[in-house]
Amino acid sequence: MASFSRFSRGSRVLGAFAFAGLVGCTQEQVAEPLDVSLSDSFHAENQAGAASPIPIAQLYDDTVAARLVDTALMQNLQLKQAKARIDRASAFAGTTSPNIRIDGLLQATEAAEDAGTDSSRAELNLGIDLFGGRAARKMAALDELLAVQLDAEASRQLIVSNLLSAYIDLRFLEVRLLQLQSEQTIRQSGLNAVRQRRDVNDATLVELRQAELAVIETRQAIPSVISAIDARKNQIASLIGRSQPPVGLLDERTGQIPSPAFMFGAGVPADLLRNRPEIQAAEARYRSALSDLDAARAARFPSLTLSGTLGLITTSGENSDVATAGAAINIPIFNQGALANAVLVEEADVQIAMLSWRQAVLSAIEETETALSAVRAAQETLRHANQAVRLNNEIAEFQRELLTTGDLTVGDYVRTLRDLSAAQASQATARRDVALQTAQLQFALGLLWTTPSNANLIDPQVDTN
Repeated sequence: MASFSRFSRGSRVLGAFAFAGLVGCTQEQVAEPLDVSLSDSFHAENQAGAASPIPIAQLYDDTVAARLVDTALMQNLQLKQAKARIDRASAFAGTTSPNIRIDGLLQATEAAEDAGTDSSRAELNLGIDLFGGRAARKMAALDELLAVQLDAEASRQLIVSNLLSAYIDLRFLEVRLLQLQSEQTIRQSGLNAVRQRRDVNDATLVELRQAELAVIETRQAIPSVISAIDARKNQIASLIGRSQPPVGLLDERTGQIPSPAFMFGAGVPADLLRNRPEIQAAEARYRSALSDLDAARAARFPSLTLSGTLGLITTSGENSDVATAGAAINIPIFNQGALANAVLVEEADVQIAMLSWRQAVLSAIEETETALSAVRAAQETLRHANQAVRLNNEIAEFQRELLTTGDLTVGDYVRTLRDLSAAQASQATARRDVALQTAQLQFALGLLWTTPSNANLIDPQVDTN
């Protein structure tokens, strides 16, 4: 019983220490608000995109693109790594101690017959976080977990953006191949007409060679386009997590450049920048750094541990109860210099995290401003490119008849075909740019769809197992 009396007196002393600790506890750091100033172009005159992500199939009215995105979100190896990092961060957060730590011990010994002493005891230790060090570490781990989860979302958006870019570029190259093949047919037809005129001495040898050169120019452009098509298919295969391209799936819409299902208006709502996962991740890491700073400051103050033991000792057939209680205060004295430097390290980390957060916001603003301007420019370019192709087609059709009748030189006709080819190439490029810049604007706003829309849409060929 004397031990319990000693414990009672000791507890009053420890209570005084605890009260002093609670009064002098460091104040939790408050995250500094980040002021974001956006240009007037972000204040929408018209709705310039949904305030939340929309499915790829709705954005482009392209089921193949949607199925590829669904497959990548399920099977991309980088996203699987991101999932593993989330699991690791979640497990680490679970290892951090709460404000009050409790652990115990159960022990029993049985002596040999000639020794005559048996014993059993139960021990309980209670650690109290007087200055919030453990709580700060727990908060830092939770904020880091949130940041890792947001990093995974940023990775998903980047994968979708890269996949859409590769897919749109593939369709553009397929269109260029079809254009070159059609152009080759037209130039071959012109060459045949010149040969017929040459047979009746109505065309010179120079004109014949010009017509032959026009056919060769088209033929020599085709192999590089075919090689680029293969490269895009291989890139798509890597992004969806398989070694070979899903040829059957990609063949479903050959030569059809995805077109946005809606056109963007004059501005973008300013608050959409808040959807950017890397901005939210940078903010979470800033809060995590503040919590680490709180933990480093708390480490300079005492810590309290309460302990007690309850047991039974049997000696020569007689039982004796044992009960003890005690407390310990760990006061860091001789390592204050190292602990002070640890605080300086954490303060520097807070400043670094704050600057990283600000930089993430500035980068997002730059990307969004640029993407918005690029979408408008691509739309205007496509409008003019469509007009140029229409006019060049009319000119080429008219001059084709003149070439047949001999009222047009071969050189003039070849130049007309080259103008038409350049106009068609510009048109295809403009259509590609509208599709690409639409995806880039969605990415800049953090609105790319990153949830598989339907597991049944995933191509069964795309299976890495």
